[in-house]
Amino acid sequence: MTTPDQTQFHFYNYCHIGDNILNLKFFLYISRILKKQHIKINYYYNTEWPYNKLDTLMAYVDPDIVTLKSMKERPSNAILLWMGNSIKGIDYFNFEHYFELFYANILKHMMIVEPSIVPSLWLEEPFLDTVYETLDSKYKDIDILILNNTGSSGQYNNNSPLLELTKHLHNRFNIVSSVYINDDIKTATNLSLIQIGAISTHTKYIISTWSSPNVPCMNNAAKTNVRHWFFVTDMKITFTSIKCTYANNATMNNIKDFFDALTLL
Repeated sequence: MTTPDQTQFHFYNYCHIGDNILNLKFFLYISRILKKQHIKINYYYNTEWPYNKLDTLMAYVDPDIVTLKSMKERPSNAILLWMGNSIKGIDYFNFEHYFELFYANILKHMMIVEPSIVPSLWLEEPFLDTVYETLDSKYKDIDILILNNTGSSGQYNNNSPLLELTKHLHNRFNIVSSVYINDDIKTATNLSLIQIGAISTHTKYIISTWSSPNVPCMNNAAKTNVRHWFFVTDMKITFTSIKCTYANNATMNNIKDFFDALTLL
């Protein structure tokens, strides 16, 4: 409930879970400032999309600040938060720079000027430390986090070569796979997205398709600690502040050769 001294803002996104987490992560990051300035946010999302699960989204919500609502309740003055719209000629393929501008626009819309806020894709998310501590020990100190699922928006439809790579890497490294392969390989199918994000803060390497499970991994701790990222996609996504390699099914052996050549972790 909004009190008389609070200012309400209405934002929405009609797309998938990754888009919503990118938005909600930022509201959680600035929640201290929002409380200080008596700002309340109503956030409307597509409840009919099966992966937009309420408990998944609520993991990135401060309920004192953000109220989640169905798109059916969206008022006409709600602001769309969607990466499909370019900003100052920059589109989301330039992912890091785009989200600096994207988050800055949210602040501008709410007329927030606060030097302590750093609008960055790689947000400080100290709550992931607590999540990490509660994980089963088998998910800690992972060598390679492999997010090998297919995307739900046509980003990556055939993950068979990546599953074969996962089996190969399992022979030498301590890995976690987001897709169940067999009983010998640790799987994250029973974990939440925020728990996958927590694993990312301590893993040495990440191999990921361009899909929603990589969004929780885009945090400041992972940016600092992950030695090398491998993005498996045909999309022309670019990063400039992390060590990364882009691959697709045709160039999957480049990832295999990288890890085969490693002698020490």
